[in-house]
Amino acid sequence: MSGLQLSRRHLLIGSGATATLAFLSSRLEYAAAAASNPFTLGVASGDPLSDRAILWTRLAVDPFSTASPGGMGTAPVDVAWEVAKDATFATVVRSGTVTTTAAGGYAAHVDATGLAAGTAYYYRFHAKSGTTTYTSPVGITRTAPAPGTKPASLKFVTASCARYDQGYYHAYQAMADDHPDLVVFLGDYIYEYPTETGAIRPLKGVPSITGPDSRGSAYIDTLVEYRIRHAEHKTDKQLQAAHRAAPWIVVYDDHEVRNNWYAENTADDPITRKAAAFQAWYENMPVRVAAPPGDGTIQSYRRVPWGTLARFDMLDTRQYRDKQAEAKACTVIDDAGRTLVGKTQEKWLLDGFADRTPQWNLIGQQVIFSPKQNSTNHCDVNTDAWDGYRPERDAVANGWVAAGVRNPVVLTGDVHRHFAANVCRTSDLTDPIGAELITSSISSTGIRGTEGDPNISASPNVLYGKNWRGYVRATVTASSLTADFRCVDDVDKTSYADVRVFTDKTFVVEDGARRLTEA
Repeated sequence: MSGLQLSRRHLLIGSGATATLAFLSSRLEYAAAAASNPFTLGVASGDPLSDRAILWTRLAVDPFSTASPGGMGTAPVDVAWEVAKDATFATVVRSGTVTTTAAGGYAAHVDATGLAAGTAYYYRFHAKSGTTTYTSPVGITRTAPAPGTKPASLKFVTASCARYDQGYYHAYQAMADDHPDLVVFLGDYIYEYPTETGAIRPLKGVPSITGPDSRGSAYIDTLVEYRIRHAEHKTDKQLQAAHRAAPWIVVYDDHEVRNNWYAENTADDPITRKAAAFQAWYENMPVRVAAPPGDGTIQSYRRVPWGTLARFDMLDTRQYRDKQAEAKACTVIDDAGRTLVGKTQEKWLLDGFADRTPQWNLIGQQVIFSPKQNSTNHCDVNTDAWDGYRPERDAVANGWVAAGVRNPVVLTGDVHRHFAANVCRTSDLTDPIGAELITSSISSTGIRGTEGDPNISASPNVLYGKNWRGYVRATVTASSLTADFRCVDDVDKTSYADVRVFTDKTFVVEDGARRLTEA
C-alpha cells in the first residue's frame, strides 16, 4: 500500500520503549535512487522457535539493477517492522527498526523475539522511498510449540527445484492455498544457468549478466549476478504468496552455486564464486544463520524443534563432500573414508539422535538417501546421492537404529520426481529401518506425468515414482505421518486457473513402524 504514513504506534518498540520517530526522515540521502516501491521482492519468515521467528525482506526498487543492489544506491536505509495478532494490526505486539546496507544487499533479517509459543502472527515492514512511505505486503508467521509440549498435529510441505525459465510456479501457489504450518525447502531455489533455448519464460536478468565462467557460457558467478537471479525469482507473485503463507525452513543444494559442486575449490568453483553465492543466498533467505564470512564457507546445518512432536535436522550435503565417484565405480563408492556431509556434521547428526525428545525425527536434506539402483548391478547408482557414499549412509542409518530413534523420516528433493521409499541398509533392500519422502520439482524439467521410473523395479524398497511437478504435503500426529504427493499437471500454462492440482498418491508411516505403507 503505497503512501501509507507510519503512526507513532507503529514505531513503538516492544511493549512501549521510546519510538525512533525520526528514522525515516533521517535517511533522505538515498531518495534519488529509491523513488518507487522498495518491496518488489515481497516478505518472508523462517526458522521459527517457540518465542521468536526470523522476519525477512530485501529492498529493491529495481530488482535487475547492476549499478547497486536492487537499485537502492549506496546509503543505509532504515526499515520499520511490526508483528501483530490481527491482520489489521490493531494489536501490535512487537515492532522496531533495522538498518539495511548496500554491503548486505539491502536485506533485513529481524529476529522477532518475545512472542508466545504455538501462535500465528501477522507481520509487515515500512520503508521510505523518495518522499513516500511504503508498506510491504502482510505475511503470516508462526512460532513453534513450547518446549516439553506436544501439539495435536503439524502440517508442513516440502519443495525443491524451481528453475524459473522452465515453468510457472503453480506449485508454490498450491502450497500457499494449503495453509501449512511450515514450508521446508530442500534446495535449488535458483539455477545458475543462462536461459535455455525455447524457455517457457526467459530470464529478464540475463541481458545484464556479463562475462562467461570457465565453461565459456553465461553462467552466473559473481555477487551482482547471483543477487539479480535471486531477485528475479522473488518477483514471482506465486512464490511471494507461498512465502507470505507460512514460515519456511530453507537449505540450499547445488544450483545455488553450480551443478554438482563439492568441497574442493576448483576452476569452476573458486572461493570467490562460493563466497558470492553464499552471500546472495543468505541475503535472500529468512534463515537463522550467521552471515557468511566471505571466505567461501557458510554454517547452514541446524535444528528446528516442534515441541515434543517433531524435530527438523536440516543438513548441508554439498559444502563438505568429497568429489562424486565416476559411474559404477564400486571401489570408490564403498570407500569408508569418503564423506558426503563431513565428519563434523555427521557427528552432530549422530549425537542428535541421542536426544529422544522428539517423537518424529525429520531429516531435511538434498539428495536421495535410500538405496536406489538403476539396474541389477548394485554399483549402477546415482553417485551424486548417498548411494555414492554408501558406508556413510549406513553409518547414519545404523546410528538412528542404535539410538532407538522411533520415527526417522528423511525429507529429500533434487531429482525432479516424486518418490516414496523405505530406507534400508545397503546389504538388504527388504528390511526397512526408516522412511523417505522425495518431492518432485516446483518447475524444473522432468517428463511430465509419465508413469513411474524405469529404475524402480531394481529397487524393491522404492514404492512409488512419478514425474509430475509438485510438492509433498505431510501431516504429523502422535499416531502417524501422512504424506500426500501433490501434483501440478502443467507448468507451461500462464494461468493458475487453467492447471489441475491433485494428490496422486498418499503414504502413511505409523508410529514406530519405520516404514511407508500406501494409504
